[in-house]
Amino acid sequence: MREILPKIIGGVVLLSVVGGGAMMMTRNKNTAATGPVPVAAPTAVMTAPPPVPEEQARYKRDMLGYDDTVTAAATPPKVVAAAVVANAPPPAIPAENSGRAKLQVGKTAGAIKLSSIQLKAGEKISLYYTCNQKNVSPPLTWSNAPSGTKSFVILMEGPDRGRGEPLQWGVYNIPASQTSLGEALPKIPMDDKGIGQAMTEAGPVGYVGPCSPKGAATFVFSIYALDAELKLHGGATRNELINAMNGHIIDMMKLPVTHYFRL
Repeated sequence: MREILPKIIGGVVLLSVVGGGAMMMTRNKNTAATGPVPVAAPTAVMTAPPPVPEEQARYKRDMLGYDDTVTAAATPPKVVAAAVVANAPPPAIPAENSGRAKLQVGKTAGAIKLSSIQLKAGEKISLYYTCNQKNVSPPLTWSNAPSGTKSFVILMEGPDRGRGEPLQWGVYNIPASQTSLGEALPKIPMDDKGIGQAMTEAGPVGYVGPCSPKGAATFVFSIYALDAELKLHGGATRNELINAMNGHIIDMMKLPVTHYFRL
């Protein structure tokens, strides 16, 4: 019995090994036939965009034309800045001209004087201040404002092509104590002093210099002394600015210049 028992135990062990190997082979065949067990991908967690400050949201809504209160899945439209094309005139004013505000100037003091070390009345404006070169605003100086002046407005308008003079620069709520504007005024809707700049009829806020086709054209810089500060936001439209000025002009002066560019 002692001699038979080891043989029986050995046989059981051998059968266990052979059986285990067969099971492993069967499992490997099944895996090869069906492929690996798929693993579920982690679920992406959608997060809402960070809140947009009210001032930034208002600027995008009023100035750029879209609203940040859209859903997270929506994509805001891409805003492309308008390029200034050399030698191309500002876009023509729409034919629907009935709603175009008209500046109403009554009796004025006739005392205020507008000048510039870079501009001479009736003479050619330097190309530096036009779309042909730097397209920055020129320095301006004024004096002899009448008593009662509360603020100044500076306008620069282009030639009338049958639909009115296009506004190419409008600066408003210049303090009564101020007597000049430096060269290259930053093109922003409003500075920290409360001086605003209008939307031009060429599109952007701030100065858009003379940009005429071949030949000569007249552009007019004007200053207006007002008996009030205008209740306008930064980046006001031309109509908003003109309508706000009407009834408050107590003095004015114009400084015409010529833009001539030979192709």
